[in-house]
Amino acid sequence: MTTLRYSSQRLAYGVVALAIGASMLACSLIPGSGATVGTPTPIPGATTSSSAAGSSRELRSGEAATGRLAANSAEVFSVKVEEGQALRLELDVEGKADDLTVGVADGTGKVIATQSSVTGKRLTVVTGPLAAGDYTVTVTNTGASEAGYTVTATTGDAETVGVLPVSEEEAAATAVAAGSDPTPTTGEISGPAGGDVGQTACDHPYFPMRPGATWIYDFVSAEYSGQYTMVIDSVTGDRESAQATMTANFAELVITYSWTCTRAGGVQSFDYAMGAATGGGLAASNMTGEGYFLVPADQLVTNASWTYSSAGEMTMEVSGQSLSGSTTSNTTQTVAGVGGSYDYQGATLTDVVVILSEQITSVSMAGIETPGVETTSTLEFARGIGLISSASGGEYPSSMTLVSHNIP
Repeated sequence: MTTLRYSSQRLAYGVVALAIGASMLACSLIPGSGATVGTPTPIPGATTSSSAAGSSRELRSGEAATGRLAANSAEVFSVKVEEGQALRLELDVEGKADDLTVGVADGTGKVIATQSSVTGKRLTVVTGPLAAGDYTVTVTNTGASEAGYTVTATTGDAETVGVLPVSEEEAAATAVAAGSDPTPTTGEISGPAGGDVGQTACDHPYFPMRPGATWIYDFVSAEYSGQYTMVIDSVTGDRESAQATMTANFAELVITYSWTCTRAGGVQSFDYAMGAATGGGLAASNMTGEGYFLVPADQLVTNASWTYSSAGEMTMEVSGQSLSGSTTSNTTQTVAGVGGSYDYQGATLTDVVVILSEQITSVSMAGIETPGVETTSTLEFARGIGLISSASGGEYPSSMTLVSHNIP
């Protein structure tokens, strides 16, 4: 492979993964990320605890399997699903349930959107109706210590198997509706009421961009690992139309994104979607596009789908030479689930939206055009917090998990 062709492919990776990309904003808030809340991909480079390289343990519906995972290791299972059935995975964990992540992929390696919840030491993961075939389930221990677990697989009707267990909050709401007294709960985190914006149009209920808002993630890919931080530096405008500036830091990279937000349309950043990174010899400029990364909250209903696209100029420094070119990206966002719950730092997030993001990014550099890089990501947003996990599959898998945040 020539240096130029390698560099061009590296650029395509940078667009999808360096923007921390394809995962959040990948959709593009970050290249990849995953967490217990949904469908994280296995950690690239983690030790796989299967019987042989490339093999997996068969797990039939109704059966349970036990295992122990060292820190940053994974085990792979194979589950057969009939046409139209949903898949349910229940993991009882000896240690912290939120240290384990579960990824589901079809026979082609495409990431399947899931919803999940953590109750005590049990992690439950469900899918919607699936096509017939063998599905790969990857259980990964992202914690710092060994974890023992028992996993049970169930396949069947999506209306029963594909439904998460009822949380205490939901049970309380049902009790109120029936006229009885609800059971008091503590430690609950809830976002702004209603589906409208907050302080400005950029203060989205599921992505509250306010001055000083900060999110810190653990990011892992085959190329990079470490903490990724996003900070909202400034916000101007009102509840109808606003603009926000975001600074992201990852290792030696400093990335600046400009966001445009409207009450009627949603929030979008075309340079964020493309990964306009400064550092590592990669930069994007003159970004244009159409559509929104995240539509208004009242439009985030199951199976809702929308598209957005962006294009711009790219430059890369290679061996002292400056290469220039262009890039385009087309993304389809689909809401895979609404209203899930998740235990986070001792509290319960009771309103989680899961979005499946499918993106195709193409790069033309110094006369060489790279094939479109396809990335499928699962993004999970919690009301009042923002992105809590992201997982990207495809050619450049990566995962990202929220470890701390501050929303003023």
